[in-house]
Amino acid sequence: MDEDRNYSAELLHQMYNDPVNKLYLAFLQPIVTEINRVNKLYLAFLQPIVTEINRVNKLYLQPIAFLQPIVTEINRVNKLYLQPIAFLQPIVTEINRVNKLYLQPIALIPAADRHRDQPVLPSDVELLENLVSLSPATVLSPLKPPLVDVSFVRFYSGRVGDLQQEWARIGTVSWTTQQDTEDFWIDVVTHTDASGEQDFQHLGGFILSLLSLPFSNAAVEWVFSTMNIVKTKLRNRMQQDSLEKILHVRGYMSRHGRNVPPGGRRFHAGHLRHLP
Repeated sequence: MDEDRNYSAELLHQMYNDPVNKLYLAFLQPIVTEINRVNKLYLAFLQPIVTEINRVNKLYLQPIAFLQPIVTEINRVNKLYLQPIAFLQPIVTEINRVNKLYLQPIALIPAADRHRDQPVLPSDVELLENLVSLSPATVLSPLKPPLVDVSFVRFYSGRVGDLQQEWARIGTVSWTTQQDTEDFWIDVVTHTDASGEQDFQHLGGFILSLLSLPFSNAAVEWVFSTMNIVKTKLRNRMQQDSLEKILHVRGYMSRHGRNVPPGGRRFHAGHLRHLP
């Protein structure tokens, strides 16, 4: 037994004295340390979830004695009232006839007229619906959808792998702005890591470009309408720079529910002092 221990000790001594082995262990040390740190963080994250699941399981999945007579009574009533009842048969038949009469398409009305009053949705309504997945609550959720399942990813012209990596890491940062979607993604695109580099520039820049695109011509029509209100015939000498600034201010005040003065009045300091 002692000879075996001495032989093992000699092997360990020779292995640790080898400079190649020492270099290899020195190379592995930070990697192993980082893996242990990530494992501890992951286990700390899962601990409250596992605890809550166990609590719910104990609460709802165990047999509850006082519910037994209630379940028995429900089953008895179900058997009593759900069996075929002879006098209800004509009533059920009439209900089915009325349903077939009113719920099927009416053949007397032409198909073109039947669809005339239906709302016409834009062709990119699917993209508009997928923008819900860009809200801070969805992005920071542990159950957020994979980025490849979001339809607008196909419009990205760069490497999708960069977007996927940043999408997976975005939940590891403690973000201060989580109420407004636009402010949240501005914080994301300007966020820097310990080395001072923007670690979410691909994802943040792509999402902000999506949020800036109008999904219908309503926004463009609103700009032209507001421009006609601001630049009247009496103010036809207004410069382009001044017109753009006024439109920016009016758009900001309209989006945030502020009162916008009429088009014939100028923006005074009193109108702008409440702007952030």
